[in-house]
Amino acid sequence: MNINRYILIGLLFLSTTGFANLLLNPSFESWTNPRTPANWTVEDTIYAKVYKESTRVFHGSFAAKFQRFQAGTGNNKGVLQRVTLPGTGRYMASVRVWRTSDSANCGLTITWRRADQSFISSWTTTYADTYLPSWQVILRSGVNDTAPSEAVYADFIIRTYGRTGSPSGGTFVVDSVSFIRATGAFEENFSSPINIPLLEVNPNPFTHATSVNYILTSDGSHSIKVYDATGTVVRTLLPNRKDFDKWYTIWDGRNEKGEACPPGIYFIILESADAQIKRAKAVLLR
Repeated sequence: MNINRYILIGLLFLSTTGFANLLLNPSFESWTNPRTPANWTVEDTIYAKVYKESTRVFHGSFAAKFQRFQAGTGNNKGVLQRVTLPGTGRYMASVRVWRTSDSANCGLTITWRRADQSFISSWTTTYADTYLPSWQVILRSGVNDTAPSEAVYADFIIRTYGRTGSPSGGTFVVDSVSFIRATGAFEENFSSPINIPLLEVNPNPFTHATSVNYILTSDGSHSIKVYDATGTVVRTLLPNRKDFDKWYTIWDGRNEKGEACPPGIYFIILESADAQIKRAKAVLLR
């Protein structure tokens, strides 16, 4: 069996079903100057400022630090990126955030727009937990949201929000943002072996770690590997036996070097000694 054949077929469906990050510069690796991340529009430089951050980073070399300067409602400002939608259906959005104090929240807003860029509707999800010294995730409530039928563009907006009485001065850091279309069946269009083992990924999409559960119909050695969208192996997972034919392993969203993988879709390929092959997709959100 040629694993590359399965990967290439998977990539073909990846390009047609849209399981890819629609944002440019999603991890803030590129900057036009220390205050302007490339491909992002800074909404305001008085109410809230953005800075290039290299000390506290979740993925890559840089992140973006936001600081709130004006108190009161209506002063929630940040950065945005206007995305051309590949089609209607459901979309998943996430932001990885590290709050440095309890003074300000990070807010994720999606605004749907028509072909003439006029406003249709929007929703906002803010991170409202008490201060935790670790990377947290903001997701759209329920993980996904359906784009209106007339939507052609979406504004992906990251903003500062006052936590109590809309104070000024609060800061937080964001990194590894994602906006993924979750529409379309990820189908197989090739002949499959008769004895196909069960392979499932749960939770999926995931942000921290996911469990890969599978059943082998025969004993013997097997391998389970994670491939990225280019068909490159990023991680070989260690199998653990549950009971008889039931197995599992955990993927923490990191590569062989222990580095956090960027958000996107990944392929988990199981190959056993008797030529059983199964693949599943895993959507990693940051």
